[in-house]
Amino acid sequence: MKRILSFGVAMVLVAGLIFSICPQPVAEATSAADFYKKNVVTVVVGYSPGGGSDYAARLLASYWPDATDGGAMIVKNMPGAGGLLGTNYVCSVKPNGLTIGLGMVASTYLMPFLTKDPAAKHDAKKLQWLVGVFHEPWGMFISAKRPYESVEDLKKAKGLKCATVVPFGASTIAEAFFIDVLGLDAKIISGYKGGSAMALAAGKGEVDISPNPISVGLRGVEKGFVKPPVAVIGRKRVDVFKDSPTLPELVKFTPEQEEQFKRVVTASYILRVCAAAPGVPHDRVTFMRDAFFTKRG
Repeated sequence: MKRILSFGVAMVLVAGLIFSICPQPVAEATSAADFYKKNVVTVVVGYSPGGGSDYAARLLASYWPDATDGGAMIVKNMPGAGGLLGTNYVCSVKPNGLTIGLGMVASTYLMPFLTKDPAAKHDAKKLQWLVGVFHEPWGMFISAKRPYESVEDLKKAKGLKCATVVPFGASTIAEAFFIDVLGLDAKIISGYKGGSAMALAAGKGEVDISPNPISVGLRGVEKGFVKPPVAVIGRKRVDVFKDSPTLPELVKFTPEQEEQFKRVVTASYILRVCAAAPGVPHDRVTFMRDAFFTKRG
């Protein structure tokens, strides 16, 4: 048995400390291995194609046939409300384990739970966590159509427009702190379908700043939509943008800002997690976890 994917630490913390684990129904007579070998699994991604969550789902799908001796997995994009639309859908269909969801912990699962969002048509405490795929920090990317090159340039600018997905999402938390701590004259515009949509909006000149996961921002830079991040919302620089400073490198935080920054990083850090709906039989949940975690052969 060879490991190919591991449970993310943050996913484990969210599942174990924030959400409760509930007893699950007993599966039907067919073994989980036979069930998944014969049926097609759909991964619902709550974001648009081309983003990090979409890539994460397709990464899982590429492993699935080998991990299940021939099973099939397809990806269905259902963007809306920061991933909430997709999660609602996953929890509305028959809980047989053939429809699972993938989203970012903060935007898709945590914030709707903490804010008691009435649009959430499911109980996040009862979701069954399957696997954490990969994690990364946010970067603040300036539109390639704008003359700004540094935070000092941004401080001098007036009426900056910043993109985000939903008012209470991970990108909004990171971006709001960035604006506040630098004292920028800026407003946040919500309603974008995901990171790739925000980068495209910056490329078109609709917004001045696009907060993006580093992987999505990298593609935006390659396409000429945005410049390398003016700041990374974390404590360590990232290898692909070694010249981009972290926010703590740019700002000497007050004690209060330091505490706020810790909370911002915790609440907004990007971890993409796959989850099954409440009611999916326990042995099928266990099989999926094992299949994502190990490779046969």
